[in-house]
Amino acid sequence: MVDCFEKCTTIDKMVDCFEKYTTIDEMVDCFEKYTTIDEMVDCFEKYTTIDEMVDCFEKYTTIDEMVDCFEKYTTIDEMVDCFEKLFLNVANSHAPLRTRRPSAEQKQPPYDASSLLKLNNKPCPFTPSQSNLPRYLPSTVTPALKNNRLLFNTLTSLPSLKAISANVVFRDVIVWQQSHGVRDPRDSLQTPDANTVFRVASVSKVLTALFVLILLERGHVTSIDDPLEKYEPRFQVSNPFNAQKITLRNILSHTSGLPREAPCGPGWSRSPRYLCAVNTSYVLDWLRTTELKSPPGAEPSYSNLGYALLARVLGQRFAADEYESWVTQNILRPLRMINTGFYLKDMPANRAVTYNNDVINSDIDWGWVAPALQLYSSAADLSKLMMALFGDLSPSLVRKDLLQQLLTPSFVYPDGQTMFGLGWEMKISGAYLVVSKDGIAPGYSAGFLLLPQLKLGATVLMSGHDAAPAAAQLLVKPLAQRLAVYMIDQMKVQVPVNPTKYTGSYRLISKWVSKVHFNITYKDNVLELHQDPGYPKDSFLSYVDHQVLELVYKPGYPCSVYGMGQNHERLVFRSPLGKDSKCSGFTFGPFVFERISVDSEQTNKNVKSR
Repeated sequence: MVDCFEKCTTIDKMVDCFEKYTTIDEMVDCFEKYTTIDEMVDCFEKYTTIDEMVDCFEKYTTIDEMVDCFEKYTTIDEMVDCFEKLFLNVANSHAPLRTRRPSAEQKQPPYDASSLLKLNNKPCPFTPSQSNLPRYLPSTVTPALKNNRLLFNTLTSLPSLKAISANVVFRDVIVWQQSHGVRDPRDSLQTPDANTVFRVASVSKVLTALFVLILLERGHVTSIDDPLEKYEPRFQVSNPFNAQKITLRNILSHTSGLPREAPCGPGWSRSPRYLCAVNTSYVLDWLRTTELKSPPGAEPSYSNLGYALLARVLGQRFAADEYESWVTQNILRPLRMINTGFYLKDMPANRAVTYNNDVINSDIDWGWVAPALQLYSSAADLSKLMMALFGDLSPSLVRKDLLQQLLTPSFVYPDGQTMFGLGWEMKISGAYLVVSKDGIAPGYSAGFLLLPQLKLGATVLMSGHDAAPAAAQLLVKPLAQRLAVYMIDQMKVQVPVNPTKYTGSYRLISKWVSKVHFNITYKDNVLELHQDPGYPKDSFLSYVDHQVLELVYKPGYPCSVYGMGQNHERLVFRSPLGKDSKCSGFTFGPFVFERISVDSEQTNKNVKSR
């Protein structure tokens, strides 16, 4: 069946079957033109959950087209889009999914959680507070890890791949991990594991950024907005644009305008191993005759030179000219990252090896530019770094406010979604910020990706292929979507035992503001507030205690509305009066409202009717 299917059909033809026809019989006829595919039809008929369909999809189709996603395309976004179109769209969109009706005991929010994750100008993407983030991965979310199995099987089929080690982290726990391949192509008995060491290239820059922030916390650096020349007076570079000085922040966010690569001398081209055998004085002399490519702070322009120079200058000043040793003592050892480092002589025997003209790529020494490119590490070690960045490890490496600064965008492109941070590439995906650091070096690739708001992330390390950054995105995305929906579903509007005592019309008591009315109603098992005049006019009211209701803006408004100030403000009610036990009024901040009696309401209606 599988052999026949691989010979006779393609993913595109399958998608056409779903898109051209509307009934199962028509789809069956369409499929049979290409192959006998009764089992495939049965899958989509019999199963009702995505996880069951993943199993079915994996059983009856080939992954060659999925492998092509990583082979044909060169950018991470193209790879991710291709893979999702082949699998996720077929499995999720074209399959006739049926959802289970929630039980009567389950209190569902009065809105569709999944619809709130879309990024549109209107409505605003809905981002739950981290207070709703569960301590452990919920059982309703973990089935999404099955998607990783299909992706991982696809990755292991990449033609040039030698070894891969990957994991997914939630808070301070590795929730999924897998390794495959051979550590050394010349020895098929050496298989990788979670502790196998790979070269991770530019992931090194995360440690450089942490190095600067730790110096800031300890008072050695006074501000990341200090000019670099404050710490190295010999630093001079020609700025033909303006008099703006290059700051530490500019370098960390790749907005310094410095050239991409360091002046590494003849070894860069002629040596197979020692690539940058220069020193800081040599680089500073070279910079004196170099022009910036753009004004400092104006736009990102990726610079390995900038990161290496920053680390070497501050390392010389505050780390006894031993940047690598300082990072090992102050970052790697406290996190127990025992298989991570810069010194090649200390690299463990459990390492992934690739070759280029009989030269072992893992032996390449980047020399002076090491702070930007030299690091080696394992998936297990990088998961520890990720947990530290989430702030879930104790003791922490650096203050939480500085961690937050590390994970905050420093430059936003005009599209409003693509950003640079302090050492990171960033983008908005749905309602969440995705923070990533990719590494590509001869024979290796690394994807190190975090969603800080969800405390969720993935590490993928590869030898022999450069698909690791795209793979990290694909490992996290289905899990992130389910976790976000779970968190929204937890944001239940609480209903009081006796909601009717709050219902009714209230008017503002004021001699300088007139005709402001709040009307509270109870419908669909939730209290709602309508205010006239006012915007937004309609909100939920959530029970806090017998005297207090909290105003909660409904999802679906433009983003600007949620910052207007009333969201999560509280209505404090006075004790009930009268036979109906209705509350007589409430305060809303400094404003006082009193109930409008039924008789008064009827009189007003009669006056209006006349």
